[in-house]
Amino acid sequence: YITVTYHVTAKVKLGVFAVDPSVKTEFFVEVPQSDGKREDDEPTHFTVSPSNLKNVSSSQAKRLPHFLFEGMVRTKVCNILEPFRGEIVIRETEQKIRAIELQLVRVETCVYSEGEAREATEVQNIQIASGNIIPNLPIPIYFFFPKIFTCTTMKTITFQVRFEVNVLVIFEDDHLISENFPIQLYRDRTHAPRSIPYAPKPGLGSPKSLIWTVVTKKGLYVRKAPSKNATIIAGLDWGNSVRELACKVKEGESMEVWVKHSEGWSLASKDYGGKLVHFMKSDYRVE
Repeated sequence: YITVTYHVTAKVKLGVFAVDPSVKTEFFVEVPQSDGKREDDEPTHFTVSPSNLKNVSSSQAKRLPHFLFEGMVRTKVCNILEPFRGEIVIRETEQKIRAIELQLVRVETCVYSEGEAREATEVQNIQIASGNIIPNLPIPIYFFFPKIFTCTTMKTITFQVRFEVNVLVIFEDDHLISENFPIQLYRDRTHAPRSIPYAPKPGLGSPKSLIWTVVTKKGLYVRKAPSKNATIIAGLDWGNSVRELACKVKEGESMEVWVKHSEGWSLASKDYGGKLVHFMKSDYRVE
């Protein structure tokens, strides 16, 4: 496996008969904050049916049960500190569906004298639906990139590391349909998560909003900025729901997920010693 780390070492020279003390610190390489919208930051729509399957001959496609899936992913150029988002809609299917899964794959390629060696490793697999799916029901695609097993996309003369997302639809007879999305990851801690307008494909359905509901009995503070030191300007009671305007993931001693809504900023979840505690739960709804 390919491992790339950056570190800086400081050493103090004390003389010939003394041990030189030194300290080494690892650091991350980040992309400077960019102004405005990225040119490649556009939703990608997809349609899956027997007629457009890859690696399947026309004669084999005719023997497959009829199905039609549609959906979209918000962007294929992703900030590693922000969640991967999208949705899938089951329009039609003759065969019952057992589950829908999201698979994150790390692809490593090394070049050598006789060609190149390529290895794909599953990093994460999340089930987003179980059992036969109701037709025309939008199912959210949403996950965070695991910090330990992901990195920014890297390409050099001798090796490259990249990632792919597979949306897997598994039928009851164990047949599997996969839609593949090669993605590019970058790290930009200073760039706040964007609320990208949802541009529905004709016939895909109405625009959706991400709605957050307070699940902690004590309720939540509403602050002026995404920080526990920011001024408290209001409060949310248990069961209150708000529409997300923006989302910000803060990393430090512990990861925090902050949600911006019409009243201000509220803490949605926080990492306590490796355990992620949720104060709000999210759900897509039609407006």
